[in-house]
Amino acid sequence: MEKFKKASNEYWENTWRQELATQSTMEYLQVQHPVVDNPHNLWKSTRPRQHEGERAEIKARLLTGTFILHSNAMKYNTSEVSATCKLRGVDDETREHILGRCSAISQLREEKSHD
Repeated sequence: MEKFKKASNEYWENTWRQELATQSTMEYLQVQHPVVDNPHNLWKSTRPRQHEGERAEIKARLLTGTFILHSNAMKYNTSEVSATCKLRGVDDETREHILGRCSAISQLREEKSHD
């Protein structure tokens, strides 16, 4: 059984590393060791509540670049879409803006951390 687990871990670790190397959306994800029976930290830190699962899904989509931000929509949408963040109307709504620069979201995080 131990040989099987080791071989399984090696197979999946190699497979996932190859996948990460070819997918630009995966640049912020890392393969954790061992890969079998060891969920990513994003999922490990999620409490078993519905809103926590929804928050984790949003985090995963932000990490993988699959969360549609206004700056992305502007590139692909033929109609007029502004890349500007709707919360403060100052900067373009990018992943970096949402995660670290948006003062409105920072204020919400601060309020939630005191609840």
